[in-house]
Amino acid sequence: SSARTRRPRSRASSTGPRASSAPRATSGARRTSSRATRSPTSSTRRSGSSRRARSARSTRYARVFAERGAALRAAGELDAAEEQLALACDVDPAPSAAAWYDLGAVRRELGRVEDAAADFARAAVADPADADSYVGLGLCLGQLERLDEARQSIEHALRLAPAHETARALLAALDGGAG
Repeated sequence: SSARTRRPRSRASSTGPRASSAPRATSGARRTSSRATRSPTSSTRRSGSSRRARSARSTRYARVFAERGAALRAAGELDAAEEQLALACDVDPAPSAAAWYDLGAVRRELGRVEDAAADFARAAVADPADADSYVGLGLCLGQLERLDEARQSIEHALRLAPAHETARALLAALDGGAG
């Protein structure tokens, strides 16, 4: 006779009382979740670390979107570049000045000057020491014929970087246009 190997029966298929993981029927007042039994410090610590993990993941995604946007811009695919750069700024909890600057540059090239001015302004807020953001903002404001604001932005860029050639050329053009 052949020997048969016998598989042990699982608890769920046993005929005895159910010992499964299904929830027991209890009144709502008596039911407690595992979260309710945790100490406040452990849940705070846990949520803080998960927030940091989400933030780090978002920052990584933003970097990927920004890199794609830069490559698309270099290839002349401005609409796709704008989409990727906008995603980079939307996903990142604190977008960098470079991300806002690149998005502004693409939007300016697309002729969306008001949106570009807003992006350059965000870049300036993200990094107040970045003269290029103020130059981009000044250029857009000049195109929008908001010349006093354009002059202020370009002069601020020159205070940050006195040798900035583009800022000097834009200021000279503003002076030449005014006289």
